[in-house]
Amino acid sequence: MEESLTVRGDGWALKTAGPPSVNQGFAVSVATAVNTGATPARFVVAIHVVAEGRRIGTLHATSSALPTGREEMLQFTGSVVPGFKQHTAEFEVTRIPC
Repeated sequence: MEESLTVRGDGWALKTAGPPSVNQGFAVSVATAVNTGATPARFVVAIHVVAEGRRIGTLHATSSALPTGREEMLQFTGSVVPGFKQHTAEFEVTRIPC
């Protein structure tokens, strides 16, 4: 079972269950974006799937406008280079004030 992970930045937090699930070149993941900033914001999230030191795919999602303290579950799907048994994830979050 994968451990949950919380990644934090300036005005945001992203909670995940770990790296995306990958099967035959297809990847899925779920994460919760949390607005921890002082103003409403929208979040653009990229999950980079990494294997053997290189990115083999990137999954994207964008939240709706979230008031301070609110959270939203985001769903990610996409394709990755197949054939890797182990992978990790790198998270990139852009906070857009609104």
